Amino acid sequence: MTKKISMQHIADRLGLSKYSVSQALSGKAGVSEDTREKVIEMAKALGYKLGPTKQDTFPIPGVEPPTDKKSFVLIWIKPDRRRDVSFWSRVLNGIIDACEELGWDHLIISGSADDQEFAFPSYADRSSCIGTIMMGSLPDSLLMSIKKQGLPIILADHYDPYLDLDCVVNANFEAAKTMCQNMISAKSRSIVFVGDDNFSISFSERRWGCQIAVQEENERRGGNIEFGRWKVPYGGPWRIALETEIKNMEESKLPDCFICANDDIAIGLISLLKKNGYSIPKQFKVVGFDDIEAASHSNPTLTTVDFGKEVLGRRTVEALRRRMSMPEAPTEKTVLSYRLVVRQSG
Repeated sequence: MTKKISMQHIADRLGLSKYSVSQALSGKAGVSEDTREKVIEMAKALGYKLGPTKQDTFPIPGVEPPTDKKSFVLIWIKPDRRRDVSFWSRVLNGIIDACEELGWDHLIISGSADDQEFAFPSYADRSSCIGTIMMGSLPDSLLMSIKKQGLPIILADHYDPYLDLDCVVNANFEAAKTMCQNMISAKSRSIVFVGDDNFSISFSERRWGCQIAVQEENERRGGNIEFGRWKVPYGGPWRIALETEIKNMEESKLPDCFICANDDIAIGLISLLKKNGYSIPKQFKVVGFDDIEAASHSNPTLTTVDFGKEVLGRRTVEALRRRMSMPEAPTEKTVLSYRLVVRQSG
């Protein structure tokens, strides 16, 4: 009789721990994409079959699906977001944990940023899929093609007013206004927003929140607070662009404060400003968004906004459950709250 292949067999062949194999097959954070791919390929080669447990029921290409047809949620995410351990991986963990608590499995699809059409994966059981969660901003054409599948759809951290879809989003605009107002209260009279609107809707909303806060302050009090922008290409050579902007600053027109589109940019900016001889926060206040783990360990520690990343994931699953139970109900946009985290940088 053929010996049953287990996760331990896969782990032994690859020289990994069983935990790493479990994380890779379940689509959870904690392993690199390279390791994940090796685990999946080895699972295929050994003929690994998915068992009935939560850890073993993650469908993967070329692997036979469970025979009990357990319900699963299809989760669509761009590959670069899968590698983002500070934000998207934590949102994803919130989604997976909430699904498991409801007894649902999950299937993660890492689509391309250029995808315009969606095709249901041939290796998955369409009849067992109970809904889809789309993570982050996506092209309208892709969302339309997914909508045609006839499954409940929830957008996580993305809002599309034209497609009539449920979504769960962070209060980016409101949080940015609060952050900017806080900087104005701290006597900042020249503020620069660092980030490119084209990278994500979140970046655009945060920039608008800051810009509106400055406009309202100037109109209400007749002030002359200046607002500028550095459109660094986050996702591209943004550090090089940052250093160029720093070197082009005029000593007579230095800003008081930099509000960065996320913590990663803010921490990078602090490092480059210090490299060029500037002192933080003595000469510049620098703040960000997302409250990633590195924010509390930077030097100086970073003032930022905590949106509750795992909560975003969990609330997305709650929205899916609502849509499944009330398919004819009006669509909802759930806006989550935020918390200003004041530290040393601003």
